[in-house]
Amino acid sequence: MTDSASSSASCRTYALRHFFASDCLAMGIPITDVAEWMGHRNINMTL
Repeated sequence: MTDSASSSASCRTYALRHFFASDCLAMGIPITDVAEWMGHRNINMTL
């Protein structure tokens, strides 16, 4: 995989994670749950 393809895949992964977290929060799922699912040690990383 080229550096540009790897970078593109990383950007897509980040975008999907961001979308998932944002969508969960918009649906009213507690931020503590979303933070745990995302592997964040504290909710400040999720905000």
